Amino acid sequence: MHGCWGETLVDPVSAGVIVVAHGFWKVVDWAGKFVTHNVGIYGATEAGKTTLDQQLMTEGYVEPLDDRHRTHHKKKWLSKHYHLPASTTKRVRSEGLSKTLVSRDIGGHTQYMPMWIQDMYKRRIQTLVVIIDHRHLEDRNNTDNQVAVGYIVDYLANGRKPKGIGLIARFKARKWRPKRILILANKADQWLDEDGYSQWERGLISEHVIFAPFKESLYQLQKLHIPVRVDAISATVGWNVEDALMRGVNDL
Repeated sequence: MHGCWGETLVDPVSAGVIVVAHGFWKVVDWAGKFVTHNVGIYGATEAGKTTLDQQLMTEGYVEPLDDRHRTHHKKKWLSKHYHLPASTTKRVRSEGLSKTLVSRDIGGHTQYMPMWIQDMYKRRIQTLVVIIDHRHLEDRNNTDNQVAVGYIVDYLANGRKPKGIGLIARFKARKWRPKRILILANKADQWLDEDGYSQWERGLISEHVIFAPFKESLYQLQKLHIPVRVDAISATVGWNVEDALMRGVNDL
């Protein structure tokens, strides 16, 4: 419709549809406050898991952690198993929508890797997030990221249940499997150059060399029919963190 001065007018029906649609998404966003989404965030030590955890609960620049503040856990009394830390709730917003994520900050040292499996089975996580960084690009002999990803994929592929989760949790998780897996290449402010950024903008970040060592693991997950998305983030400066997580948890 056009007015007498040539301006475009919106007819009442279209206007009503716009208002209803806007109201609908407002309700969806409001409901998201009360519907939690279980996320497991794992990865090698110093990959940036704790920094990501802090970034999701604050805004802006997060100071890199020194060795004194690496995530460590205490063993249970008279047991070889470690205490799982308490889960925390984070509100993630992207493109006008939001979700409430629940996760635990678990260390990445090899002795803590069984805790990743305990956590994902106990909480029956919906989205499994693996944090990697660029250390294998700087040193070809460094396989920390590959070991971390391979450890998780091996457990999922073999269907093994972790020890130390109790009979009830084991029974509830007997048919559990994550709905999706998100591999986030962290510290993009240190490794993502102009060509890489162009790949990311065009939706081709999966072709970046940083993901090359994980092709076999991705193939195994494909055989398990678990959808996988890869993306780049910088937890320190907050670049693409919430957007990547929202895209990841919404993938089905």
